[in-house]
Amino acid sequence: MYATREQWVPVYMRNTFFGQLSGNGGGLNSFFDGFVTASTTMQMIVKQYEKALASWNEEELKADHETTNTTPSLKTPSPMERQAANLYTKRIFMKFQEELVETLANPATKVDDSGDVVRYRVAKFGEDHRGHTVSFCSFENKATCSCQMFEFSGIICRHVLAVFRAKNVLTLPSHYILKRWTRDARTGGAILEEECGSEIPNGTPESSTSKYNNLRQEAIKYVEEGAKSIHVYKVAMNALQEAAKKISAVNSGLPSGTPSTNGSGQDLLPAIGESESASQSVVSFSYYRTLAIEVHCYF
Repeated sequence: MYATREQWVPVYMRNTFFGQLSGNGGGLNSFFDGFVTASTTMQMIVKQYEKALASWNEEELKADHETTNTTPSLKTPSPMERQAANLYTKRIFMKFQEELVETLANPATKVDDSGDVVRYRVAKFGEDHRGHTVSFCSFENKATCSCQMFEFSGIICRHVLAVFRAKNVLTLPSHYILKRWTRDARTGGAILEEECGSEIPNGTPESSTSKYNNLRQEAIKYVEEGAKSIHVYKVAMNALQEAAKKISAVNSGLPSGTPSTNGSGQDLLPAIGESESASQSVVSFSYYRTLAIEVHCYF
């Protein structure tokens, strides 16, 4: 096992992307926390998995709603922080903000200036023995750090940010912004170039980001109202079906009143059967809530 440690020990895999945001990980243990115990049978695990998945989706919707409807507090006058606040989800922005603020206590000292690549030593005051080496290429506007935090988690580290500060790089280069961590992660389009440069999006109606956020905000309000009772739920689902048909017709170039199906003669969304109990409908709404947002925002 020791001979193959680079294949299974995380500390030897810092150059491999895991998208891990916390030091303690969590993984499946975090996903099943509160749903599975040592005495849970295999049969119960299947049922508990469905509950865990519904809970996970619920938390994701809450996080999306909070990201869309709240404005992060800025701690510095940095254009880079303002840019990140417009691009990242709330959780990712807070991680980035923490790294950015730490640059104030982690100065970058140039140690080698030969050729196109400049090397810096970045360490916290009084802790030089725990410093890291950052190599910066001004031609490509790229930097690599010995801590390999960006390669491992996709969040740029305080050491690289300290070098950017020393080199007067005011905004994040586009290659340091992973789409998976942005507000637009669910959309199919690429990150707009102006969002990665010195120009910060102003949220005009013509902006794809603005239109997406407006649709998502309205969709979340819609599904929250629809979950209040079984009667409102059925009305909401019928309205959602009609809206989905109209959107599909517009995308297909058909008149808005033309019925639209999925190719098998069925409506885009299944109707709620009369025999379905109220309790089953309300429980299943966790799934349809996610589906509703996807239908509204996708088109």
